[in-house]
Amino acid sequence: MNASCGLQTALRYLDQPTFARFKPRYWLISIALLPKVDSAITAGAGYNGRSSSIGAPYSTSWVIGSPPGLAVNATGERNSAITFKINSGDLIKEIRLDCSDTSPTFNALTNNLGLYDWLVRSASALNVNPSANADSPSYNTQITIRFNGDGSYSYAFPFGGAFVAASGSYSIDEQLQISMTPIDPPPKPYTVRTLPVADINSNVRNAAAISATVANQRLDLQQLQNTLRSLKAVQ
Repeated sequence: MNASCGLQTALRYLDQPTFARFKPRYWLISIALLPKVDSAITAGAGYNGRSSSIGAPYSTSWVIGSPPGLAVNATGERNSAITFKINSGDLIKEIRLDCSDTSPTFNALTNNLGLYDWLVRSASALNVNPSANADSPSYNTQITIRFNGDGSYSYAFPFGGAFVAASGSYSIDEQLQISMTPIDPPPKPYTVRTLPVADINSNVRNAAAISATVANQRLDLQQLQNTLRSLKAVQ
């Protein structure tokens, strides 16, 4: 919702003669959400002791389990992805989008994505160079929230001591990818009059369908490229 509202505000501002070369009504937009959740829990327990003799003095110390003792590790990972495709012309005209919702549950970083500045600055750059055209704008952002916690407990006996330790982590990785590809304006219908036959109306549906298909293919390829760029190198 935040991404759609940011794009809508920017496109409505750009829908004026000053930014006519950007063609704000003729873009196919994809909004991809790729949330990832990682969790890990570690628990350990151990006991160390000491023995001694009075007659023949000697002393030994021992530990059950390798430090920190007996341990259990549990990790989990969950990934998901979904892509929404929007026509910029439909987004400009959409009035049912509720952009006034400021729920406190929203992460503070996701409420300030900067989409408006990014798109307006990109369109304004076209006025600097009249020979340039905007092609395949993309926007990527990644927000990671991580929680960590740990604790330990120990108790001393006359000849040793027991200890327990536990730790855990929980992280949420919110990744947003926005890709845009231009689509050709639909051809206008026209009428051709020839003699002696009746009027012939042009069939423009196939041309419009081909244009939309090519735009979808380009958008899917661009989204794949953005995903590959965001992958972290494994050392």
